[in-house]
Amino acid sequence: MWTLTRNLMLAALVLVMLAAPAHAQNADPLAAGTTSGLYAIMRVTPDVLASRASFEYADFAAAWALLPPDADANTRLMAAPLLRDLTSLAAAPDQSSTVNGFDFFALERAAQIGLPPENGLILQHAAFDRAQIDAALTGRGYSAQSYFGLEGWCGEAGCDQGGQIELGNRVPGDAFSGGVGYRPPIALSADGRTLFFSPDLGTQEVIGAAVNGELDSMADAPEYRAILAAVSAFAPADARVRAAHLINPQDLLIGDPLAALPSAGGTASPPADALPLIGVPDAALIVDWANADGQTAAVILAYRDSAAAAAAGERALARLDTKAFRSDVVVTYAAVIADRGGVTGAPQVIESADGAAVVIPFTYPLPAADEPPYAVYAALRDMAFARDMAWLAAE
Repeated sequence: MWTLTRNLMLAALVLVMLAAPAHAQNADPLAAGTTSGLYAIMRVTPDVLASRASFEYADFAAAWALLPPDADANTRLMAAPLLRDLTSLAAAPDQSSTVNGFDFFALERAAQIGLPPENGLILQHAAFDRAQIDAALTGRGYSAQSYFGLEGWCGEAGCDQGGQIELGNRVPGDAFSGGVGYRPPIALSADGRTLFFSPDLGTQEVIGAAVNGELDSMADAPEYRAILAAVSAFAPADARVRAAHLINPQDLLIGDPLAALPSAGGTASPPADALPLIGVPDAALIVDWANADGQTAAVILAYRDSAAAAAAGERALARLDTKAFRSDVVVTYAAVIADRGGVTGAPQVIESADGAAVVIPFTYPLPAADEPPYAVYAALRDMAFARDMAWLAAE
C-alpha cells in the first residue's frame, strides 16, 4: 500500500538515518525505574507522523505485578490494559500459543501507532521463540521472507498486500489480523525481544528502521524525554507505568471552551477572560501508573520552558470546573473524574535537560476484586478519543 503517508515516512527515514544520538549509545537514566517499560517501547517506536498522531501503550507486566502470584487467567486478563489492535487476541488468549507462536500471558508490553490501515503494532517479550512463531505462521499460510533488511513472514499474496481483508482469516486469538482478516508483514528483531507488524508495508519499514537503530525513535525526541523524566521524578519509586495514551497537540486547537455554561452545582463557569487559553504544548500524554498504595492517572504537557508549563498547569486546573461540552448532561470535567474516585492534585512542573513538563495528577484507590481498574485513566482517554479536551484547549 504505497500512500502519501508512506512517502512521508520514507522521506523522514532518508533524512534521519545518520549517527544515533549519544544517549542511544550510552546508558540512559530513563531506561530504569518507573518509566523503564514505556522507555523500552518508545526506543523502538519511530518518531514519524503516524506515531505522533496516534500512540497508545500497554504494560502487561506492570499490571500483572500488582496481582497475587496465583491470580488466574481471567483476573490477569481483567487487569491488562488492552489495546484496540489486540481485541481479537484478548478474546481468546488461550489460543495464542497455537495461533501466534507465543503465550499471551508472557507478553511484557505493547504499543500501537497510527490509524488504520496504516497502523502498526509492537509487542515486547523477554524472549520470543522464533521457531515457535515460524511453526504457527507457516501453518497458517505465511512464509518466511526477508524485506528491508528484516527477517520475518508475509502472507501468500505478498508483503505489500497485508492490508487485504480475508474473511476466512479471522481466527480467534489471532494477534496479527486486526480482527478483520489482515495478513500483515511480520518481523522479529535480531535480539528476539520485539515482534512488530503492520498491514501497511511503509509503516512496517519505518518501525523496522527504529527497531534496528537506523531511525530516530520517540525516545530520542526531547519533548517525549521531558515527559518520561517528569514521570520518573513525580511517581513513587516503586510504581510502574501501566498505560499511556498520546494526545495530539493539534486536537487541542478546538476554540474557546469557556463560554459561561452552568456547572453540575448550578453555578456559572469562570468567565472566559479570567482563564486565557493554554499555550500549545510540544507533546501531551495521558499516563497511568500504580503501586500497592493506589493508582494515578496524569495528564502531562511538555514545553520548552518552565514558565509556559506552570501557566498551563494552573489554567488546566481552573478549567476542570467547566462543563464537558460533549456531555448530554450538565456535568463538569471535575465531576467526571470525582465520580470515578479521582482526587485532583496540584500541578507540578518538572524540569530536565530536555525541557519542562507539567504533571496534572489524579489519584484514586486500587479497585476491589469485582471492579475494573483504570477508571480515571479510562475517563481521560475517552475524553481524548472524543476530542472532548476543552479543559486543555490551546490557542
